[in-house]
Amino acid sequence: MVDDALLTTHPIVVDVTYPDEISAIFDTISYQKGASVLQMLQNIMEQEGKDFYKGIHTYLEAHKAKNAITNDLWTALSKEIVTPNIREVMDTWTLQEGYPLVNIELTEDDGQVVVHATQTRFTSDPADSHTVSSKESKWYISLDWITSEHERKEIHYMPKTDAAFKVNVQLSHPASWVKFNVDTKGFYRVDYPSDMWKRLSSHLLTTDDVTTWRLTASDRSGLLSDAFTLAQVGQVTYDIPLGLAKYLTKERNYVPWASAVADGLQYISSMMQLDPHYELWEIYVRSLVNPVLDKMGWMKTGSHLERQVFNIIISLLYYYDHS
Repeated sequence: MVDDALLTTHPIVVDVTYPDEISAIFDTISYQKGASVLQMLQNIMEQEGKDFYKGIHTYLEAHKAKNAITNDLWTALSKEIVTPNIREVMDTWTLQEGYPLVNIELTEDDGQVVVHATQTRFTSDPADSHTVSSKESKWYISLDWITSEHERKEIHYMPKTDAAFKVNVQLSHPASWVKFNVDTKGFYRVDYPSDMWKRLSSHLLTTDDVTTWRLTASDRSGLLSDAFTLAQVGQVTYDIPLGLAKYLTKERNYVPWASAVADGLQYISSMMQLDPHYELWEIYVRSLVNPVLDKMGWMKTGSHLERQVFNIIISLLYYYDHS
């Protein structure tokens, strides 16, 4: 997503004329984004009760020992699912560069909460917004969500459009929340109203038994990544990601910690390193990390991911001047 937020990115599907052009597109867009949008497609098909792997098997059997093109894959998968149209969906993700930011606004209408979801291309440089808006890129988005009241995932399709729909959540209750892009399987970012950001943070901060968190490690990782990244471009103020990150004192999973470091802590550190108040930033980071080390101890055993968390914790405390 970092590379794909630049104007220098390229679509997943690229025509080449000369052999030496091939190596230029063997990059994170072709591979990591390619894998990400395939996972997103698998999620869409599973939501419709269809078998993604059966379609893949059909594709491989039909083209074994042969060459294939992109549409051959969509044709095979389309035999498993008719609605939505696989080619129509995936062309928006593979033939155009970039990815969307879904902006969420919430209103109440006759006691029910109405979601207004709009999509725009996300760029990491706000100065690029004019260039991007002139292209009017739009995506077919499977926008899914869960709420504090309902564990069952719900979905609304945005076929290259904005959308308005109702959700079952009681905003009158201060502990209620709604989280979009369930398990962060969609290749898009989400921005919420500031009150909803705070409600999601509060759920993680005030739930003492972490086993009862309704947000999975993937959800937590996505929230941290989106909040810190949106703050970098001025889309949200920094109290949003820094307030959300306070819950990390309870976090023992590798993926959210990796997101917090890569998408937030490292960037802020590089921006503040020459600031006279940098010591206050060090105190803040240590306040997040110290409780985790106290809980984990100087571990010499544990699973691979637990040791990865330990490595992050030790590295942060070293970097942020822990005595």
